[in-house]
Amino acid sequence: MAATVMAAGAWQWQRGSPLLAWSADHATGIGERRRVTLEDGTVIDLDTDSAIAVRYGDAERRVTLLSGAVAVATGTDVPGRPFRLGTAQGTLRALGTRFIVQLHDDATAVAVQEGAVEIRPADPAAAPRVLQAGERTRFSCSAIDPPDAGDIADTAWTQGMLAVHEMRLDAFLAQLARYRHGRLGCTGEVADLRVSGIFPLADTDRVLAALPHLLPVSVDRLTRYWVTVRRKG
Repeated sequence: MAATVMAAGAWQWQRGSPLLAWSADHATGIGERRRVTLEDGTVIDLDTDSAIAVRYGDAERRVTLLSGAVAVATGTDVPGRPFRLGTAQGTLRALGTRFIVQLHDDATAVAVQEGAVEIRPADPAAAPRVLQAGERTRFSCSAIDPPDAGDIADTAWTQGMLAVHEMRLDAFLAQLARYRHGRLGCTGEVADLRVSGIFPLADTDRVLAALPHLLPVSVDRLTRYWVTVRRKG
């Protein structure tokens, strides 16, 4: 039991990105969401376990997403400075817009609700792309995926919900794990089961309790902080 608690603590330290949070101007903890209004009226909603750095200067308004996800509604800047949001994979320039950005291990996901966003990968040789309202895509340091149509799932977290359609169980649990402390995962034999529905993020235990009613699985809790989903029986 002591070893499990220590392992869960190590897992949590790795997940929480404490060094990034300490260098941020605004950050949220696991399971927390927060709204920030910047000096120009730009409104940024931070998802769980997210962090941003804000650098407004004479030439531009720049926000860097250090971890997690944000929803941005840009304000009107009287000096006319461009608004840019940077990630590890590149830079987004807002063209009067509302958009969602989420960091993944090796890519950035973007979805535009209003206006447009110009995407420039970090590699100068990569061609930029303008993403229009109603579109979403992912990009790496060197390439941008072809855009597809946006979905309610893009903005559901801003309302405290997780919306999925035919999502693999392992990917679903990875998303749910962002909103709870400890380790949450599944065995390989159930990883490719599919999940659909809209789930409340404020009560992840309630979501886990519902899984055996939706799929042929059981939820095994070594402790509240070490949970594994397995095939039932």
